[in-house]
Amino acid sequence: MHPEPPSQLIEPKVLAFLRHANIVCDYSTLASIYKSIPPEDTSSSSCPECISAARIALQEHATCISLIANQASEYLILDFWINTSLLLSPFIPFNILFCNIVETCESSDLELLARFVGALELASTIPRYSAACHKQLPIF
Repeated sequence: MHPEPPSQLIEPKVLAFLRHANIVCDYSTLASIYKSIPPEDTSSSSCPECISAARIALQEHATCISLIANQASEYLILDFWINTSLLLSPFIPFNILFCNIVETCESSDLELLARFVGALELASTIPRYSAACHKQLPIF
């Protein structure tokens, strides 16, 4: 008898969450790296690749929150990871987009920032994430 592959031992919703959460971390890191590249356009302090990576990070973050919002977690390590990593990772992408909006008067990303804040507000209603979210919400 062959052992089941790991993906069959974990719920599909958890796998989807982990896939999106990895994208959040990857694109948050990528946005940080791109932030060090001087932009060709002087109307913004960030290059287009930096702005794009920040957008993807925040979009994926909102997707992650929606996946966990009404899901009871049986995985303590997942809750620990959400509280310590995922909820902290959007600071740089959020700041990049916020500064880009202020610098360029480009308001198209305001909806994305509002969706992100809405996702955090939703997560703050989940008792196991409320402490971390309540620290972040006033900042955002």
